[in-house]
Amino acid sequence: MAQTAKQKHSEIGLVSFLISIFWFIFIAIYISEVLILATPLYLPDDFAVTVLLATFVLPIITLLLGVIGFFQKNRKKLFVILGIISSAISIILYYGIFIIFVVRP
Repeated sequence: MAQTAKQKHSEIGLVSFLISIFWFIFIAIYISEVLILATPLYLPDDFAVTVLLATFVLPIITLLLGVIGFFQKNRKKLFVILGIISSAISIILYYGIFIIFVVRP
């Protein structure tokens, strides 16, 4: 009998999934603070720019990590697929909201 090695989950896929979940939590907190409670966040300008860039770039990074993890051999693909799906949803949501509320007058 030939023993087959147990496949492990892709670490890159797990990181992609966890970062996208962190992004969803961060955006939910931001939406609840700013839009629902109508309380402006008083942040220093440099921190606000950092947060804006992070929310702008994180979905793209998670998608790239998911695609990289998808092509790893001998790894389970559960977290890779979850990371790709969640990052694709976050890209559609974020850039859709950006276009609707910022680009269009």
